[in-house]
Amino acid sequence: MKKLLLLAITMVTYSYSFGVVPVVTLDAESGNRAIAAGNCWAFGAHTYTNSPTSLVINGNWSVRSNQLTNVSPTASWVKTPWMKIGSGNILFKAKTDGAPGTWRSIEVAYVPYDQASLSSSKEGARTVFYTFNFPAPITNTTLHNLSIPISAAIENSTGAYKIMFSFIGEGGTGRAITDDYVIVS
Repeated sequence: MKKLLLLAITMVTYSYSFGVVPVVTLDAESGNRAIAAGNCWAFGAHTYTNSPTSLVINGNWSVRSNQLTNVSPTASWVKTPWMKIGSGNILFKAKTDGAPGTWRSIEVAYVPYDQASLSSSKEGARTVFYTFNFPAPITNTTLHNLSIPISAAIENSTGAYKIMFSFIGEGGTGRAITDDYVIVS
C-alpha cells in the first residue's frame, strides 16, 4: 500500500512538474444531461438538444436554454462542479437559435464555497466578472467562440469555486445554444 501511495504521489508531482494543467470540461455528446449532472455539473432551465441539427454546435448534441425572457441570473444557468481555480481561461461556444428577442446576454460569475451558508449547496454570493451580449439582430445565429480569463479576484486561490453561466434576455422567444465548455485552471 505504501508503494502504491508513493507511486501516486510521484505521478502527480511528475505531472505538475511538466506543466500538466487541470481542466474541467463539458460537452453534450453523451446526449444525456444526467451524465453531466453525475459529474457535478448543474443546470437550471437547460436541456440537451440534437434537433434541429442546425442548433447543434459541435458533434451530435449541444446544450439549449429555455426561452430567455427573464433578466434574473438564476432563471436559466449552467454551473461547473466545485474546483480549485488556478490561472487560465474559460472557453465555450455560444449562439442564439435564431428566434426573435429584444436582447440576449450571458453573465459569467464565480460562486465561492461558503461553509457557513445555510443552504445545502454551501454556495456563497455570486460575483459577475464577464458579460457577453449577443449582437443584434437576435435572429442572427452566428457562432461565438468565447475565451474569458479567470477573474484575478480568484486566480490561484486556495478556496473552492464554481463558475456560473447565467443566460438572460427580454422579449421574444429566443434561446441560447452552447457547447464545448473548457475551464483551464
